[in-house]
Amino acid sequence: METVLLLLLSIPFLILRYYFQDHETAAEKDQRRFAEGIGLVQARQFDEALAYFTLMAQQFPKSATVHLFKGRCNLGLGNFYSALYDFSVSLTLDNTLADTYLYKGQAHYRLDEFQQAFLEFDKAVWHTRSASADALRWRAVARMAFNQLDQARQDLEKAAALGDENADFHLRTLFSSTSVRQRRKGT
Repeated sequence: METVLLLLLSIPFLILRYYFQDHETAAEKDQRRFAEGIGLVQARQFDEALAYFTLMAQQFPKSATVHLFKGRCNLGLGNFYSALYDFSVSLTLDNTLADTYLYKGQAHYRLDEFQQAFLEFDKAVWHTRSASADALRWRAVARMAFNQLDQARQDLEKAAALGDENADFHLRTLFSSTSVRQRRKGT
């Protein structure tokens, strides 16, 4: 009898607890908190954004989002090694942010570290909840550096199906029937 009463009282408690609990992730909260700096990055004002995120990194050193956007600023300014450091810190704090893997791969790619770039792009594809056209396209570009043309074409086709115009352009220019034949012949 007491068990039934306890069970009947616990059900409303669990329902109320679920509805009053905060379901927002730390990354989603950070997106709102740092909207000013994110706006600067999106406007490609990397100098101002870097100053903003450097200050925020001092105030919020445990925020993966701060280090992600600080790395994006460094990447946009051509400071690839600083960007790699910031992305590594971000991944240490939260290793589920697919964008961090994508931008870290871009930094490795720009440093001609194609193997590392491919691994990071592959992680970005894996961590993306829904398919990411950018991650697929960048992984295809890294595969082309290794002459893995069939897999690159598959990635580009998936990205183009998601509406990525850059992937569609690569498909049309790099994988047209004449250019593939010329590449195989070595001309």
